Amino acid sequence: MERTKIYTIQNDKRKIKPILRKIDKNATNIIYSNCLTSIELGDRNINIIYDTILYSDKDNVLVLLMKDGAITYNELKEMLNNNKIKYHEVIFDTKTDNLYFPKNTKDLFITDSNRTIKNAVNNSISKKNKTCRYFPNLEGYLKITYYNKHGKKEKLYEEEIYSVLDLSDKMILINKEKEIEDMINLLDIDNLNLEIKKSYNLPYSISQKDKNKVKVKTK
Repeated sequence: MERTKIYTIQNDKRKIKPILRKIDKNATNIIYSNCLTSIELGDRNINIIYDTILYSDKDNVLVLLMKDGAITYNELKEMLNNNKIKYHEVIFDTKTDNLYFPKNTKDLFITDSNRTIKNAVNNSISKKNKTCRYFPNLEGYLKITYYNKHGKKEKLYEEEIYSVLDLSDKMILINKEKEIEDMINLLDIDNLNLEIKKSYNLPYSISQKDKNKVKVKTK
């Protein structure tokens, strides 16, 4: 089976349009709401809450919508209806966790595609973000969980992370093992300052302004 393609929607709703064009209108498409996400990288956690998930079974596509981001749960349903995409809704229990997340977050990519990685890095360079820190062989996980009707937390989805590219405006989580030499060759890009980090220690947060952290509930 083809690997799951994972897309994140945070502050730019335009990113979802090409994704919706790829989804089979009559497939088993499911919207999950009141989800919890945890991204663990080495000994650090990334505090971004994706509380709404769109999954397309036939296309094996997973779309994560950030809480209080560019697209709300109701807006997603409206977009699916406008595109005549059939879907089912699964609404999990609204029991909450107290979580912190930064208001100003970097764009997050979760991919194993060399093309996506290179395009994302070139996009950063075009915005004059020219330093990329590469953390190879990093052990990490994306975990999506929910509370069932009995108040017990259960796993919906889990993806292993093998390495990370950290730029000023975005972070790329690579969910496939890749040779370090191959990655270095891929990132041999004009005007890019590549730093290879052997340590697993990542920045405390991917927030661009940690002082703007706010306390929230998942719903």
